[in-house]
Amino acid sequence: MLVSLRPMSAADLDAIVAIEAVSYGPELFESRAALESRLALFPGGCWVATAGAAAAGYLVSHPWQRGSIPPLDSVMHSLPDGADCYYVHDICVHPAWRKRGAGQRLLERALEVAATLSLDVTCLTAVQDSPRYWRRFGFEAWPDPSPSLQAHLASYGDGAVYMWNGRR
Repeated sequence: MLVSLRPMSAADLDAIVAIEAVSYGPELFESRAALESRLALFPGGCWVATAGAAAAGYLVSHPWQRGSIPPLDSVMHSLPDGADCYYVHDICVHPAWRKRGAGQRLLERALEVAATLSLDVTCLTAVQDSPRYWRRFGFEAWPDPSPSLQAHLASYGDGAVYMWNGRR
């Protein structure tokens, strides 16, 4: 079955939390409220990959500032003024649907949204030993992360790496 993409709605949040629960350890779990706040702030960056009627994965992304990340599981009330990058907060695919291109399609959608905003740098935080996966798509580790960035990265679990692609 092919995976298709559609905009996320509040009705998808229970399925998204369920995908998150089977994909991440408890240290990376984000509350429904945190996900809901991102959807409310920037719905154009929130997408669901579907297989038939079922959610197979999701994307949460938004404009942000290079060299910084939102704290994990934080309820966001605003996006930063002067955003200079597009931040892929989360791409998660249900384990049953991995290796079928859903993650790549979600990333492509994020890059399309970034292009419509004229943001030529995309950043993300690679978790659970995923930097090699992201390097396949041109991402590389951010050089010399600030102490503030390092402190926020620690909340994303051991081995979390802040990555970027595009022009710096």
